[in-house]
Amino acid sequence: MTDRPSSRQQLIAENAALRARLLEAEDTLRAIRSGEADALVLSGSEGDYIYTLKGGQEPYRVMVESMNEGAVTLAVDGTILYCNGLFADWIRLPPGQIIGTSMKGMLAEQDRIRFAAMLVQATKEESRGALKLQAANGLQLPALFSMSPLPQSVGKVISVIIADLSEVLAAARARARLALIVESSDDAIVSTTLNGIVESWNKAAELLYGYAAGEVVGHSIESLIIPPECSDEIAQEFKAIRRGERALLADSVRLHKDGSVINVSIKASPTFDAAGKVVGASINARNISERKRVETELRQSEYAYRTLSQNLPGMVYRVHLLESERMQFYNDLPVQITGYAAHELAIGKVCSIKPLIHDEDRPGVQAQVSSAIAGNRAFVVEYRLKHKDGGIRWVQEHGMPVYEADGAPLYIDGVIFDITEQKQAAIKLQLFRTLIDNSSDAIEALDPVTLGFLDVNETECRDLGYSREELMSMKITDIDSTFKANEIAAQIRKTGNSRFESIHRRKDGSTFPVEVSSKRVELDKPYVLNIARDITKRKLAEAEVQKLQEQLRQQALHDPLTGLYNRRYLDEAIEREL
Repeated sequence: MTDRPSSRQQLIAENAALRARLLEAEDTLRAIRSGEADALVLSGSEGDYIYTLKGGQEPYRVMVESMNEGAVTLAVDGTILYCNGLFADWIRLPPGQIIGTSMKGMLAEQDRIRFAAMLVQATKEESRGALKLQAANGLQLPALFSMSPLPQSVGKVISVIIADLSEVLAAARARARLALIVESSDDAIVSTTLNGIVESWNKAAELLYGYAAGEVVGHSIESLIIPPECSDEIAQEFKAIRRGERALLADSVRLHKDGSVINVSIKASPTFDAAGKVVGASINARNISERKRVETELRQSEYAYRTLSQNLPGMVYRVHLLESERMQFYNDLPVQITGYAAHELAIGKVCSIKPLIHDEDRPGVQAQVSSAIAGNRAFVVEYRLKHKDGGIRWVQEHGMPVYEADGAPLYIDGVIFDITEQKQAAIKLQLFRTLIDNSSDAIEALDPVTLGFLDVNETECRDLGYSREELMSMKITDIDSTFKANEIAAQIRKTGNSRFESIHRRKDGSTFPVEVSSKRVELDKPYVLNIARDITKRKLAEAEVQKLQEQLRQQALHDPLTGLYNRRYLDEAIEREL
């Protein structure tokens, strides 16, 4: 019982001592964070020692603050004793909130164990490694840590220089993507020095020229794949490259490893270093042997094609799609259809028939041709063409796109026919059809054998209540059950035509009287032409006249007062009897 007061007093004293140390530590941290403290007294295995924060080392602090790398000093347990402004910017915290905290908390979770190992090594010797900093907002920054012990009079402090690897990694990824693109390219891509020594050789180059990369790197490109006749061409290309000029895409020839000649399309460009100095050449090549073969075959067949085209009744042409749509003609019809000679349409102010297409028709023509090229199909299009004499011609164009082996369009081959007369005939036919359809009489064209309808006008459809399509599937006997084909045919053979009255039945079953004029017509084959007139009104008028006549006759034979037969009736009766 006597021990309790002393124990209680001891606890109170220890508590007071701890509170005092806590207050001292808080004051120290506040002074460090606010920049008021120049040095710290730290305890080590060899006793207390002073760590200077400012003062005589101020010029070095200014230098560290201006560095392009992050600079941090750590205690051996990883506590941050100092950081420069760039490091604080990366962490997204002010330096005052960073100093006194653990570096581990500034790292990505997966890198903390590795950092601990590097920290132990850094107490003895330099330690380097890539780690990821993690900012207060969660963003991560790839960085290279260079850690080494910083000699002190007492105790150990670790110096850390941190380099941002973001740009380095991005550049490495870009180089890797570029290398992948080069290796995956269908074009042969070769890089050389300015003296023509091969530095790189992609897979497509191996396939095109037959050499593996190991066989050519370090050797002169001219000694490998350049034919003797192309030596001057190569010399001029390298002169242009040394001047920093890009060569135009050009067709040429190169040698395969087996000695065979390859037709290629070549483009050479200078390569530059970071300072913009020309240091080499990049040479792209594509195999165009197939295209050249096709062009050769086309040239060989051109003469025969031109000869055949002379016998066609239209302008036979080729549009060169890769030459600003230049037109080439293979017969003499252009002058007949357009008024321009073939050479006038190939060069000069016109340079094709496109400017001659009627302004209202040109957009539609261009749309149809573009669609045919995109769809790899033939096309037929009609449009109006302005003749040299100022007149208008109707033409019909039949065309077919021609493509390279890789699917790129090369030409359009086709023929253009003058259809002006057909269009005029069609207009006349349309006018005639309009007149027929607006006739007040029904007109029918029949097959003389089957008696089926071959054509009818709108009046026939309107009178009967059927559509033209319905009547085309019917016979005359479906609307006129009394139609006597044999008698009518005999009458036509005798007099040339037949006229008779009949009854037509409508779709709804009702009937009406008609007067029919029938005639046999010989065109490409025999036809029967019927003109049927609705005589309903005439029949009603005739019935009314007959009724009136009967009334007049009755009045003439009866006394108007007595209603009895009069003397005239008596005279007529006696005359009939005698």
